[in-house]
Amino acid sequence: MALRLRKDVSNRAALAAVSSVTVPTGSAARRLGAGRVLGGLVGVVSADLPVGVHVDVNAGPQGIGAGAPQWFTSLSGARGFARVGITLEAFQFSEGGAGPRLAGILGGVTFRLANWAVADVGGVTRTATGTPRQVFLGLTTNLGRVFR
Repeated sequence: MALRLRKDVSNRAALAAVSSVTVPTGSAARRLGAGRVLGGLVGVVSADLPVGVHVDVNAGPQGIGAGAPQWFTSLSGARGFARVGITLEAFQFSEGGAGPRLAGILGGVTFRLANWAVADVGGVTRTATGTPRQVFLGLTTNLGRVFR
């Protein structure tokens, strides 16, 4: 669960803080979770550049409660073209009590299906040993908008 507090600083930029809490649902013995409640707090700087690119910079501690926190940083850029968008993100988690160092490059394509639904597909390639390669397919919606 995450809570995001956002403050617009201009019509093109915003600052945010995202706090999160995770509960143990996996098996720590099988390395599928930490086996305890963990927290995180990430600061976000978000801006629309004049060239039509949206940029986000994120940084903050994750895995709070599992020993040394893992520091998360990322830099991403996205561009929309009518109903389609593309994004590219470089990310890193430092080594900490919740896990090893992870780093990679994420690329994705989004498709706006309706004003309240976006589908996405993409993948992650690692830039640090131990970071899993990933492929993803998803659907994002704001359920509040569906029922207005």
